[in-house]
Amino acid sequence: MRKMSQEYQYLQTLATRIQLTTTEQQSLTQLQKGYHGEQILDTLQETLTQTKLPCIDDFYLKTNTSCVQIDKLLVVAGVAYVIDVKNYKGLYTYSQNEWLRNDIPLQENIFEQLHHAMRAVRRIFLSEKVSLEVRGVLVFIDPQATIDIQENVNDVVLTYQEIAGWLLQLASQVQPKDYAYEKNWRQALRKQTLAKFPSPRKLPLQQLAHLKHGICCRNCGDNHLTETSFYMECCHCHHREPKETAYVRTICDCGVLFHDRELTIGMLCQFFGESVNRRYLKEMLARHFEVKRHSGSTCLYYNQEKLFIYWFSNKMDYFKGLEKRITWTVRTKRR
Repeated sequence: MRKMSQEYQYLQTLATRIQLTTTEQQSLTQLQKGYHGEQILDTLQETLTQTKLPCIDDFYLKTNTSCVQIDKLLVVAGVAYVIDVKNYKGLYTYSQNEWLRNDIPLQENIFEQLHHAMRAVRRIFLSEKVSLEVRGVLVFIDPQATIDIQENVNDVVLTYQEIAGWLLQLASQVQPKDYAYEKNWRQALRKQTLAKFPSPRKLPLQQLAHLKHGICCRNCGDNHLTETSFYMECCHCHHREPKETAYVRTICDCGVLFHDRELTIGMLCQFFGESVNRRYLKEMLARHFEVKRHSGSTCLYYNQEKLFIYWFSNKMDYFKGLEKRITWTVRTKRR
């Protein structure tokens, strides 16, 4: 499953708790568009090729001075295709080594971003003696983008209408040796892959007092909820969520916002607000979160800095089971 970047998780969570600045909102909008475009390509690939293409999605490679993000890497017939996805609208023209959008020059060279990623992959393959050719693919995923390439380029440039045909063509070229050799190039890339790319944004602990407190409805975002023994019900849209899920999800939200800190009961009580059920909060911490160390009378809990869907991806069957309990509880009360 493709995951949101930590910065995307941070800004999206922050937006539910406080009004974003203009700069933060612009960054969030850009991240949302990029992520949505990558998901569209993932869906097309899975639907059309039935996972026949050996690939890796969304990873960061260490370089000499920083790191580089790879949206998608496909390996077919001895070629590693480094794919950069752009969710852009409008007319894009490439002429005289310059990109223009609606006849206005772009600040950045889109090809150079792709080539930077390709160089990182090529350098790793050479150092690890992986014999794969590296080619670049620029994908414009929005159907409303028009691309006019007026010069000869070595990279593949695809509009939305061309993606399906290109993927099907690749699927027809897959050879048995592509799967046999897959372990080698995956291991080579894994050696230089960053486990995570932390968000440069940090929220001062003092800001906790200015955030919207409590459990926010997962349907509408409102924080006026009624708590029962089994579920939380939103007073605004009447959506119900298992009480256990709501508490655990909100603990994860706190971890995303304060990703540079471990979790404490004091911080969480302030995050949940005055209406927090402190006994139940402690019960959820003991049941689902790991103690890192004790500091006097206080426990410090490991912070995985992830949204609930990622932090507890291996326990989703358990939490899905709680959803059925809501239905069962409501039906029993009606009887």
